[in-house]
Amino acid sequence: MKNIILTVLFLLVFSLPTFAQQADEETKGKVVQVIKQLFEGMKTNDSSKVAQTFHPLLSLHSYSFKNGKPQVRQESIADFLKAVAAPKAQGVVYDERILRYEVSIDGGLATVWTPYEFYIGDKFSHCGVNAFHCVLTESGWKISHITDTRRKEPCAK
Repeated sequence: MKNIILTVLFLLVFSLPTFAQQADEETKGKVVQVIKQLFEGMKTNDSSKVAQTFHPLLSLHSYSFKNGKPQVRQESIADFLKAVAAPKAQGVVYDERILRYEVSIDGGLATVWTPYEFYIGDKFSHCGVNAFHCVLTESGWKISHITDTRRKEPCAK
């Protein structure tokens, strides 16, 4: 009997990291899915789909260099959603190609780093990195902040 109890305890103790890792991967997947929904909405001109990913207190920023000087610009959420919904010429889509997702989570806060290349239709526009903050709400994960960088080169791989 003692051996059975010790075996069960041994299995439980060494299985806990696996359970935690599975839960962590599941949570990361939920966070990534919200960001994928944002880009799917952009690609299909579905501003409603995009808006569903946003927390009501969302803030958008872009960082770039202009004439060799750093620039930080706050973006209007309403203008962003209008741009997503605006009719595009035949075959022209906003296609933000995410190269990878680097996700860190602590409780109800997630940060996601996504290097990307941006195309308008099939024409390269720019590249950079998106830095997302996502928060867990009663209705699931929502994007609360995005800062992106924009440049022509060099692009991350």
